[in-house]
Amino acid sequence: MSYTDICFCLKLKTETIPYSLLLLADESLKAINSYIHQCVIYLLKDDLNTIGVCAIQLVDDSSLEIKNLAISEEYRNNGLGTFCLQQLAAIYPQQSFLVATGDGSLKAQRFYRNNGFSLDAVKKDFFLLHYEHPIIENGIQLKDQLIFKREFQVATKAILPKFIQSKI
Repeated sequence: MSYTDICFCLKLKTETIPYSLLLLADESLKAINSYIHQCVIYLLKDDLNTIGVCAIQLVDDSSLEIKNLAISEEYRNNGLGTFCLQQLAAIYPQQSFLVATGDGSLKAQRFYRNNGFSLDAVKKDFFLLHYEHPIIENGIQLKDQLIFKREFQVATKAILPKFIQSKI
C-alpha cells in the first residue's frame, strides 16, 4: 500500500465522529462517549473513505494519551497503525505517548511494544469495575488495564502525505 494515497487529517467540526471505527478498538459506546468529546480526532482517509481513526487527549505539556486507534478491518496489517503513530510523532515531537489496553488484548500489546512502547503501569480490575458486560478477547476475559508508554523520541523522518491540519 502506498502511503502517498493516504491522508492523516484532523477531523473537521462538520464531519461526524466515526463511531463504527471507534467501536473496533473500544467495545463500549458509553466508554467512548466518556472521552471522545475531549479528544483531538485524526482521520485516516483513502480518497474520500475514512479507513481509520486516532483520538488523542493531551495529558500535560509533555505527554498525550492515545484514547483510541482503529483501522478498518480490510486495511489492517498494512502498517497503517504504525503510520498513524509516525504522524503523531511528527505533529507532537516533544510529547511522550501513553496508551491503555486490556490484559487479554494480545495483538494490541504486541503492536505497541513493536512501536517502542513499554509497560508503565497496571490498573487492577479496571474492566471488571468500569464495563457493564464482560469483554472477551482471544478467549480471555479482560480484567486489568495495561498502560504502555513511549518516551519522547527525536522523530525520524516521517512520511507526511497530503497532510492536512485544519482548524477545529
